[in-house]
Amino acid sequence: MTISELGAIGEFIASIGVFITLIILVTELKRNSKLLIRSNSREAYLHNGQALKTLIDKEVSELFLRGNNEGLVALTKQERYRFDLAYVIWLQSCEQAFTDAKEGLFPSDQFAPIENSIAGFLSSPGGSDWWKERDVWFGHLFRQKVNSLLENHGDESTKAGPVPKK
Repeated sequence: MTISELGAIGEFIASIGVFITLIILVTELKRNSKLLIRSNSREAYLHNGQALKTLIDKEVSELFLRGNNEGLVALTKQERYRFDLAYVIWLQSCEQAFTDAKEGLFPSDQFAPIENSIAGFLSSPGGSDWWKERDVWFGHLFRQKVNSLLENHGDESTKAGPVPKK
């Protein structure tokens, strides 16, 4: 066997090694992508949950229900400020989840409950007025998404909105 034949065998073995390495790298990349998506999803739910935790407080929840169900005119200036902050904090976490879903970093099927809650709250009297006044606080693509949700929301979103007074 000549040196050139040994060189050809060496190149063939090296190319098999490179091919195996590429297969391993692709497998690891897919695995890491799934982990990133799962991690992003969990983080988005954490942020959303933290934003909504503020509504657990009795005073804030009464304010939020009154503002949504009776409209923004039912709120004092101070209450309106708190109402604005509650909405913007919550919707910013929703916007981040939307952006992640659009980029493939959030499972799109898990965005449906968020869509339902957005449509449910923003189709209430106060939520609707609030969105018309404050939609400029959010990015263009998110505004388009929310407006589409509000135009085409179904029964599921009415179950996700504020609870009307009895």
